[in-house]
Amino acid sequence: MVGALTNNNLVGCHWFEFIDQPVTGRWHDGENRQCGFIDNCDTVYPEMVVASRGLSKTMYTLRYNSGLSPDQIPPEVTGAPGSVLTNNSFTVNLDVDKNFGYWSTNASAFQQFTTAGTSIVIDRTTTLRVYGASNTVSSVTDTFVYTFDTAPPAVSGMPAGMTTNRSFTINLDVNENTGYWSTNGSAFMPFTTNGVSIFIDRTTALRSYGRDVLGNNGTTNTQTYTVIKCDLVVDSISWSPSAPKPGDTVTFSGVLSNAGLYASPLTNHSVTFWVDGVYLSYGVKMTNLLPGQKIVVDASSAVWTATAGTHTIRAMADDADRIQEADEGNNNRTNYLDMEAPLITGAPSNFTTNKSFSVSLAVNENYGYWSTNGSPFTQFTTGGTSFPVAATTTLRFYGRDTIGNNGVTNTRTYTVDGRIPDSPGSFTVNAGANAVVLSWVDLATNESAYRVYRSIDGLTYSFIGTAPANAARYTNDGLACGMTYYYRIAATNAYGESLTGPVTAITVPRLAVSGGTIELVPANNIMRYTCTLSKDCIEPVAVLFRISPSGSNSFLSLGGTMRGLMQIPSGGTYTYEWTPPEGLDTTVHYDLFTEIQTAGTSSAPHIVSNIDLSRLFTVQRDLERVFAVNNPSRGSTPIVFANLSRDASVQIYSVSGRSVAALLAESNGTARWNLSAHNGRRVAPGVYICRITSATGEKTVKVIVR
Repeated sequence: MVGALTNNNLVGCHWFEFIDQPVTGRWHDGENRQCGFIDNCDTVYPEMVVASRGLSKTMYTLRYNSGLSPDQIPPEVTGAPGSVLTNNSFTVNLDVDKNFGYWSTNASAFQQFTTAGTSIVIDRTTTLRVYGASNTVSSVTDTFVYTFDTAPPAVSGMPAGMTTNRSFTINLDVNENTGYWSTNGSAFMPFTTNGVSIFIDRTTALRSYGRDVLGNNGTTNTQTYTVIKCDLVVDSISWSPSAPKPGDTVTFSGVLSNAGLYASPLTNHSVTFWVDGVYLSYGVKMTNLLPGQKIVVDASSAVWTATAGTHTIRAMADDADRIQEADEGNNNRTNYLDMEAPLITGAPSNFTTNKSFSVSLAVNENYGYWSTNGSPFTQFTTGGTSFPVAATTTLRFYGRDTIGNNGVTNTRTYTVDGRIPDSPGSFTVNAGANAVVLSWVDLATNESAYRVYRSIDGLTYSFIGTAPANAARYTNDGLACGMTYYYRIAATNAYGESLTGPVTAITVPRLAVSGGTIELVPANNIMRYTCTLSKDCIEPVAVLFRISPSGSNSFLSLGGTMRGLMQIPSGGTYTYEWTPPEGLDTTVHYDLFTEIQTAGTSSAPHIVSNIDLSRLFTVQRDLERVFAVNNPSRGSTPIVFANLSRDASVQIYSVSGRSVAALLAESNGTARWNLSAHNGRRVAPGVYICRITSATGEKTVKVIVR
């Protein structure tokens, strides 16, 4: 850079100017990546851009102002965009390359800022002036004008709404940018300051507004211009003959009237006819019609051959559009030529039944007629009619409209069987825990249903439900188990019912005990018993346990304490824990008896045999069965002396005869030694002599501490 500054032939560095170009100005993406001034994102380093601008300006100034030193070059203020027209607020961020910059808006006092820059909010029309200054020199003051335009373009030339009988033209203008116009709800059309002409020849709602490039949108102006002209309408359509039959030759005519407020011109007035969407013919008369005046226009040049059914007849006034009208949208009229008789619905097909019923008839138009068993026909309207059928009946019916279309007479026969149905056969019952299934043989041919009766004493029966005709099964659920119920069933119809004899059902639950595993937990002195209990009743069941010496079959109550759920709400696998009673001889093997009961019904006994309880303990009357649990000791687990009498005590000695610890029996016949001596310290590993004494005697047990 020193060399550049001292070279009289060098004005600036070209590659700095190149780097100062926008990134998008390069020919190929990444082409300047290797020149040292492009970062990894292929973007010019902003620091290099600033340095390039400053150095180039300094070099240029020094080159053409040889009498200046670098300190005599004034600071440069940057960041102010050029003068602009807008309607949005924005912020100008000013920077100065050295010393100080100064700014002023709308001739206010200049404010100083440093190389840290400053921000100025522009939210109205503003004249911004900026310059840079050092202690010795100032730059030229730059002026920028930011003009705010929030006024939309104004559309002119649109007269106020009016009523007229003449066509006219409206010439719209807009003072800037673009105006928009629409007639009768159509899409808006744009126009420029050259204006637009709109021809009004009928009643028109005109809308217009202006919009500029800044998005300023004017209020929509709406004016309605009512053009009074003639208005041709088809008042009515007629045909000859007035009530045609299929095959008749038919001609059409229409009454044409002027519904407008202005006379129609003297010219051809026409009416054109279509049948079921197909063009038929037209009629025409040379005339003019005053407001409210009418004429008949015949289309006799062509005829239509009638066919059965309902037909759509359309007539259109002035289909050639010879006459300008106030309303061109009301020229059509549609009538319907009905050559079809009214339709009767609601009468079921022939059938046989054993009960009375009602028939409800409906007619789609005008009138229907009905008769039963040869009686006179009765008329009814579209409101319909209903009548009962209690005996075998022949029904006749037809429809007829006001123009003489007469339907075919239809006939239905309904046979009503008046016998009581036969009783059901082979009535049986299958009882479960809380439900009874009744079964029978369907012998009747004319039943409407089966009625079910139930009693709890065999004397008084109550109706509890029905089964449909032709059924042979009925389920009565929600019953209590262990109860006796009596049932009767009857086939029934409108003429009575036929009962069966009673059957008896006793609801018996199915109960069972299965599985059965035994686990002894000596440390807690419990026997853990797990089994599966099954039941099909909704009532809870009680669980009962008994015990007997193995093979003796002399089961007695367990005694002791049994923990677990003794009233079972539902089937499943359950676990029980039993602590034996005091004095139980644990040297004997036992059989465990289990059963469940409800409503006087018990499950089959379930026996788990040959259970060894020798590892459990109880309070004993003497010291005969005393033993030590956890001997030799394992870790810090206490040694437990079991099967003690209530008054027993334990003295523990070392093999040298020194007293180590003393224990008393607990209420459950045990004494626990936590392997501590009298002084509270843990004893050393070794063999210890335990002397157990009570009122009934004395016993010595050897234990080992590891």
